[in-house]
This record gives sequence, C-alpha cells and structure tokens, in this order.
Amino acid sequence: MAPIFARLLGSALVYLLGQSLAAACAAVQPDAAIIGALLVLTPGVAFTSAVRDLLHGDYLSGSIRLTDAFLSAGAMACGVFVSYKLIEWGRALL
Repeated sequence: MAPIFARLLGSALVYLLGQSLAAACAAVQPDAAIIGALLVLTPGVAFTSAVRDLLHGDYLSGSIRLTDAFLSAGAMACGVFVSYKLIEWGRALL
C-alpha cells in the first residue's frame, strides 16, 4: 500500500473511531482523542529533514522531502474531511 494512501485511510479511521467513541461514551472529548491520535501520523521528521537539506544547499533532496511531507499532511486532511462529511451525511439521513 502506498504510504500516502495509508495515511489517508489511517486518518479517516482515526476520525471515525474518535467520533464513534464519543457517541458511545459522553465523557470522551472527541477533539482531544482525534488530535492525539493524528499526531502520530504527522510527517514531522520528513519536514525537518527537508528544511535541513534545503539549508545545507541540497535543493533537490530538500524539495522532494518537502513535497512528500506536504502530500502526507494533505492526505491526512483529506481523510479527516471525507470522514467528517460521511458522518455529517449520515446524521442528515436520520
């Protein structure tokens, strides 16, 4: 499985599980649970390596790593957005 697709599915699953847990138990705050779980998926090391490569003058490697970090973050955002819209759509049907 492609890493970007895995991040998209992982973030969608995290959001759906967080909302499901919040619906099942009123004491759970879904925002904190979702943000905490998504922090594991963030491309922090890739972004840091990209900036380091750019500052050392290795522009090709830095731009490739930076593109990878932005694509990974975008995939995470798309996964959460799709899950949010699915839940919103389900609530509208009820």
